[in-house]
Amino acid sequence: MWELIRKFNDIQTACKNRKYEGFSRNLLHFSKNIWKSYFPLLQLLIKELSH
Repeated sequence: MWELIRKFNDIQTACKNRKYEGFSRNLLHFSKNIWKSYFPLLQLLIKELSH
């Protein structure tokens, strides 16, 4: 999980370049939607595993 977040941060850093600004904004929007969709499931999974 942290590996994924770190990779995403690397992508974001790379996209700071003005040429990729639009692309990174779309990527950010897309990943936020995924995060919103999967975060509740992730929380549920963590709750189940911690029992």
